[in-house]
Amino acid sequence: MLYHRLYQVAISAAAALVSSIASAQATEFAACPSPFYLSQGSADSIQLFSGNPDALGGVDFAEVNAPQTAKLDYNAIAFRESDRFMYGLRSISSSAVTGSDAHLIRIGANAEIEDLGAITGMPDAFYLAGDMSPAGDYYVLSGTARSTLVTLDLGAGPVSGAATTVSTVGLNDGAGSPLEINSGDIAFADGRLWGLHLAGSGDWYLAEINVTTGELSLAPNPTGISNPFGALWGTPDAIYGNANDGAGFFYFDLTTGIATQIATSSGAARNDAARCVSNRPIFPTDIAITKDNGQSEYTPDQTVVYTIDVSNQGLFGAVGVQVDDPLPANVNSATWTCTSQSGGAACRTASGNGAISAVVDLPAGSSVRFELSFTLDPGFSGDLVNTVTATLPNNAGSPLQAQDSDTSNNSATDRDRSPAGPQAVPIPVWVIVMQGLFLLLLSARVLPLIPARFR
Repeated sequence: MLYHRLYQVAISAAAALVSSIASAQATEFAACPSPFYLSQGSADSIQLFSGNPDALGGVDFAEVNAPQTAKLDYNAIAFRESDRFMYGLRSISSSAVTGSDAHLIRIGANAEIEDLGAITGMPDAFYLAGDMSPAGDYYVLSGTARSTLVTLDLGAGPVSGAATTVSTVGLNDGAGSPLEINSGDIAFADGRLWGLHLAGSGDWYLAEINVTTGELSLAPNPTGISNPFGALWGTPDAIYGNANDGAGFFYFDLTTGIATQIATSSGAARNDAARCVSNRPIFPTDIAITKDNGQSEYTPDQTVVYTIDVSNQGLFGAVGVQVDDPLPANVNSATWTCTSQSGGAACRTASGNGAISAVVDLPAGSSVRFELSFTLDPGFSGDLVNTVTATLPNNAGSPLQAQDSDTSNNSATDRDRSPAGPQAVPIPVWVIVMQGLFLLLLSARVLPLIPARFR
């Protein structure tokens, strides 16, 4: 797991510092790599770490190319897909990345740091958050001028600070009023930038930034967590974050804004994040479902009540699990309720009428319980069979691509017999009497015809 490392590096002079950076030729990454990259460190020493889901249900961060020799200060890192390098910003004259002397930094797959020169036209601010779109647009936010989004166009030719074009847009409410965001990082997903904003209520909200207009809008719900995040990662349609205090690794729903823990993770101080936005992560899990109504036989016109338990028995959390329970024919007054949620699980809809069609979020080890009831028609016949399924969003377009390790427990069926099966038809007394007389008559007529030795 990621350990807190605070490195102190003595830097003798700015000129010597520039020379040492420029001497490191960056090595390109693999095409759209899958790891979650994390930088962290002290005021003048940053390490690069690489994180992937491990075998214990965590995201395990390890230092890239340890021990790193170029432990220099940079921030606002982002991965550029077109040339397979990571980029960041750093200041040459001070430990703070400021607009007046901000340099563009290229970071290689082995954590090499290459200085590409000063960027002209940068607003004078301390830059701490950044990310890139798949098209290569580099967006950065500052920690001082939080009302301005800066876009860096690195160009199609050789990348350098001097060749970078700078443009800005003010953050606003969509009606012309300026706004600020106090997010520790930003991430690109679904064509938009996202961050976390601490509102006056004391709640953290997922915040959306329109990169063209600068319009800033908050999700309809608070995230549900009180932890600050200095590291956010974007994927094609989801945002992930690592809590600074070690509370875990979280998924943020872009529609609801609610955060769900999907893995454990160590905290990180003074951190930042980068990732290939076009790569969807895979978190193995195991969703299981059971169903029972506490009986093996039914009676027509009866109200039947089922208990349905959906659980995550895997190592990683699963978001957007679809629960479906179609109703049998000839039933009435069907209603359902999500009656309990444990271990951080959540039902996105609390209750409904008719068949169950609900979405649940399940951190590792969590579960939800549904109750489904309906009334059988008076003429209901045959076995009463009811099947429920739990389906992971495994298709390529799902927000969280999860891999179910055991699909045999993704459905459950409850079967009840009719009360006593086929009913015996009683035989009238007169039929029994007639059968006896017939047998007597038959024996009186047939018996004399049988030879004595066979009687």
